[in-house]
Amino acid sequence: MADKTKKLKTEKKSIDSLLKYPSHNIAFGAGIDKSEKSEIIIKFLASEKSDDKKKNDSEAPILKQFPFFAAGAGEVVKSEKTWFAGVGALDDLTVDVLGLALISIAKDAAKSFVSVTVDFDEKILKKIAVDKIARLAITAFGVAAFPVDFLKSKPESEGIKLTSVNFNVSGENKKIWDVIQEPYSRLINHINGMRQVQSLPANYITPETMEKRARAMAAKFGLKMKVFNRAELEKMSANGIVSVGKGSVIPPRMIVLEYTPSKSASKLKTLAFVGKGVTFDTGGISIKPSSDMHEMKYDMSGAAASIHAIAAVAEMKLNIKVVAAIGLAENMPDGAAIKPGDVYTAYNGKTIEVQNTDAEGRLILGDVLSYVDKNYKPDFMVDLATLTGACMVALGSYYAGLFSDHAFLRDTLSHVSAKSLEPIWQLPMGPLYLAQMKSDIADYNNIGDRWGGASSAASFLSVFVDKSTPWAHLDIAGIADIKKGFNVYPAVATGFGVRLLTELALELSK
Repeated sequence: MADKTKKLKTEKKSIDSLLKYPSHNIAFGAGIDKSEKSEIIIKFLASEKSDDKKKNDSEAPILKQFPFFAAGAGEVVKSEKTWFAGVGALDDLTVDVLGLALISIAKDAAKSFVSVTVDFDEKILKKIAVDKIARLAITAFGVAAFPVDFLKSKPESEGIKLTSVNFNVSGENKKIWDVIQEPYSRLINHINGMRQVQSLPANYITPETMEKRARAMAAKFGLKMKVFNRAELEKMSANGIVSVGKGSVIPPRMIVLEYTPSKSASKLKTLAFVGKGVTFDTGGISIKPSSDMHEMKYDMSGAAASIHAIAAVAEMKLNIKVVAAIGLAENMPDGAAIKPGDVYTAYNGKTIEVQNTDAEGRLILGDVLSYVDKNYKPDFMVDLATLTGACMVALGSYYAGLFSDHAFLRDTLSHVSAKSLEPIWQLPMGPLYLAQMKSDIADYNNIGDRWGGASSAASFLSVFVDKSTPWAHLDIAGIADIKKGFNVYPAVATGFGVRLLTELALELSK
């Protein structure tokens, strides 16, 4: 018995350690003539011609010391004091190509040097806007210095050396860079915080430990916090959340975090983030195939994005009220689990027939959306959820699906997507899709026809939001976790949404 107690205490201590909020120690700077203080200079170079256009032998090499170097995308050569990284042909250069080059070299540099200077070919600075390069570069080096292999016996994080990154920019470019560097150097911890909880498996991240993380964040960033346990959820008829969590020994819950500026005016706008927090999704009685089921630990990514974004807003002291509400549950098969065909009454009074227990995220979101809409009456509301495989079929791993009938919010999200470089793509929703979800025995069922599943899911969520509320749904199923990195997103946990939501709060606070 003593050995068992000792083992439990050790495991608990391990969880506490793993949930410690990230705090990067990288000092970012911008300016010329600081390279002598750095151990290495990393120079990003572009070629003039595409790979399919062969270089004439008579043309001078890009680098005399490395005559074979063609500055192709992903091509790197190294000398004692300088690394040269190619980004490919200038005509083919995009933020995705540059982002991948940045994070690839940053991973290597973070393990190799304490201080680095980064220099960009003038042609690159003219091809891609400097503010975009700044966002990409700061994010890339911040993410690269925070590996998420925490559970290995010798994690990569133990070998991270990097503490100083200086970007060689001058004049007007430096002024632009400085404006981006101040908020984005703060954002790094919150992006990595999301990646941290995304990466931990379901025996570490549960509704209970997510609540613990949220409490620590509330204390650290001065947020007001409310927690609704299962009994309270039942009393308020939030039975979508309750139903999903019935099969688990760990009770479901709803958490609400609130940020109010210290010098708030009565007419401040309120922005709400709503997140799906299924800490593990087996599919319930409608159980998933075993292949890749381990990836269902990422089904809490919408909740992770929501709480880490409000923390970023609070740290930046933005002049806007923000609410982050998340529904937390494990979707497990059990004798007590909800069954296909069961009917429950949602928080807003609608009755829902659950025809498929693996379409559970919308049940949770329905209650959280209607709770926030009724009790906070937000000026704008955005939910994030790893909701449908159908969205992945449509968009792959490269975009989040955007669904909204509200033109201003939809356009504003598209605008901040372009600024933050977190990609979204608009997809349709509406009455035609919702008509598929009419039930014979209840107001609605939770699945539609086979085709257009992402659109029918979004349309189902609209049942829980007042038509006058500017609301948008982001289906992040494809981009929350990825098999292969792209842009500045590393493989597996991407931290998608923190930059996007923070930029949205910044835009709406103006």
